[in-house]
Amino acid sequence: MNASDQTLPWLADTWARLSQQIQAGRLPQAMILSGNPGVGKRRLAQQISAALLCESRSADGQACAQCRSCQLRIAGHHPNLLSVAPERNAKTGQLKRDIAMEQLRSVMESLSLASHFDGARVVRIDPAEALNQSGVNALLKTVEEPPPRTHIILIAERPLALAATLRSRCQQIPCPSPPQDEAQAWLTSQGAAAATAYLAATGGAPVAALAWHQSDVGEKQTRWRKDLLQLAQSGRQPLELAAAVDKPDIAAWLEAVMRLLLDLYRAAYASDEAQKLNELARSIAAESLENLRESVIQARKALLSNANPQLTAESLMILWWRCTASYRRTRR
Repeated sequence: MNASDQTLPWLADTWARLSQQIQAGRLPQAMILSGNPGVGKRRLAQQISAALLCESRSADGQACAQCRSCQLRIAGHHPNLLSVAPERNAKTGQLKRDIAMEQLRSVMESLSLASHFDGARVVRIDPAEALNQSGVNALLKTVEEPPPRTHIILIAERPLALAATLRSRCQQIPCPSPPQDEAQAWLTSQGAAAATAYLAATGGAPVAALAWHQSDVGEKQTRWRKDLLQLAQSGRQPLELAAAVDKPDIAAWLEAVMRLLLDLYRAAYASDEAQKLNELARSIAAESLENLRESVIQARKALLSNANPQLTAESLMILWWRCTASYRRTRR
């Protein structure tokens, strides 16, 4: 079995139900896999796709990884597996905010043709939130009347952001986050016990923690958080720290800022006054903290419209520096 097709322990019950439906030919033709970033939604979508396309599934519904269809899928060339995702802007190299209508139209038109090998077809849309209203309208007709043996899988982190007309026509498949001990055990089984250090920062998402461990994202997140706290405590120059954030990392940096703000929200209501984070949280006015959170949210949206990454980092660093001024005064 391909490693990416293996069942994640915390999604075992979810997979068992889906596997039974696949074996019985009762799998919904349109579904939304939803959950926090990094909990395994895409792994589950791949597992479903593999089982549907496989010509010789095992007794428990897993793909065999040996048949013609499995080999084509693993090689990334299966003609019955169609993926739809935002494309990159040719000039900026950044991902576009919306899925282009041309992409959807091409995929929907291909569904009117006979499937290869007379097998099942799978359409994966990721992320589903990238569908604009025109895209939703184009997809609805296919979702309402899908061709035989065609399954549409939408992957969403914010399912409520999807149009109600689309949500109501899809089976909801929630992908929960695992308990911390289960997440730690899985990371250890992957030979990445050190990645458990990133679980808190990823919101308890083991797949994201593993990805951070296998790249330099985890180290950068740790450094950014340290820089933000130093800026609050010692008054380092905000523009100097903003300049240290590379343009390709601005989205990940915004995640680090947002996670620190969420920790401050929690710390503001914690009982341990000795913690530095609690002290910092209590020194920032609730209105200022909310304004900063809203600024981060707007910055995320602006990046999708090709905002200047350097100016984005600089403006937020300055805003953070101003919000934490009273904390620095109390420490002098």
